[in-house]
Amino acid sequence: MAKKRLPRGVSRSGAGYRAWVFIDGKKIYGPTRTTPKEAGLDAMKMRAKKEKLPQRLMTLKDGMDLLIQRSEKRLSKHTMRWYRGHFKILLEAWDPGTPLIKITPADIERFVEVRLTKVSGMTVRKDLRALSRIFTIAMKQGYALENPVSRVDPPRVRTPKRQWFTRDEIVSILERIRSWEPNSKYYKGETGHLADADLIELAWHTGARWGELSRVEVKDIDFNLHRIWIRGKCGDRELPINDQCTEVLKRMVGDREDGPLIPGGPEEISRRFKRWRLRLDEPRLNARALRHSFGSHLAASGIPPATVANLMGHTSLAMAMKYFHTSGKDAQAALHALTLPTPPKGPSASSDSGPKRS
Repeated sequence: MAKKRLPRGVSRSGAGYRAWVFIDGKKIYGPTRTTPKEAGLDAMKMRAKKEKLPQRLMTLKDGMDLLIQRSEKRLSKHTMRWYRGHFKILLEAWDPGTPLIKITPADIERFVEVRLTKVSGMTVRKDLRALSRIFTIAMKQGYALENPVSRVDPPRVRTPKRQWFTRDEIVSILERIRSWEPNSKYYKGETGHLADADLIELAWHTGARWGELSRVEVKDIDFNLHRIWIRGKCGDRELPINDQCTEVLKRMVGDREDGPLIPGGPEEISRRFKRWRLRLDEPRLNARALRHSFGSHLAASGIPPATVANLMGHTSLAMAMKYFHTSGKDAQAALHALTLPTPPKGPSASSDSGPKRS
């Protein structure tokens, strides 16, 4: 049986436990305690005193600042904006000076109960994810002994049964967008709705993430070879495009020779999808659903999982297998293939063997 890991800065001392910290090259020990948790609290206080925190433990605000400091250089601006938005919600529920070790699972459960009266369960799960990241980085630095968020059951979220579109559904959506009457309040000129339709059709044909679409440059498109270069989060990939996608890209590029294919960045793409999601009353209309549609139709066409993973920029086959949906007809056909041939009708072989007994 593996030994239980001691908190950072705690060692055994006879029948008890002691906290320790290095100060000026010397190892300074604290008093002997009966449990590792008590010694861990001593270690956090000694570490806070060493780093000249004003005789207090790491607070919720300290944990947020530490997380931002450690993550700002390696995470995107969009992700950091996501963290700051959820940190603002957490600071409304707790005082910024609340020590992390004073936040209990019961406090978090009360926070979840109050938040569910205002927002959806998915939003609450995101709040808990941000709070969990604070405790995770505090534990790595030795300022927290456990993550109380892991002991709280997140709210259940009811997801739609189908997250992807059929060909008929996407054709209907594109027709409704292209037939929309232009409105100068929302568009510059009279072709804004047509540009939005091209963006949605491009996402359908490429299966690219919305962040990948925002990074596509005009120079990344080769109309002669029917190729487009996608800069993904798991590596870059070259994606073949069909004739329909080529025509869409030509309309989007126009006379430009350089610059981003979709000016405005990820925020502009998100705003344009949201516009038609509300107008058409289609909650599934987003780049993620179109990406899932791309993978699902590849899988339904009999494309091998390795090829699907390569086209979608996945690093493992396990990620690509989620696009292989098994319908009732497919399952019935698979079981029908296991049917054994029916033996010929007639007298059994055992009836002709040997003389009959009288």
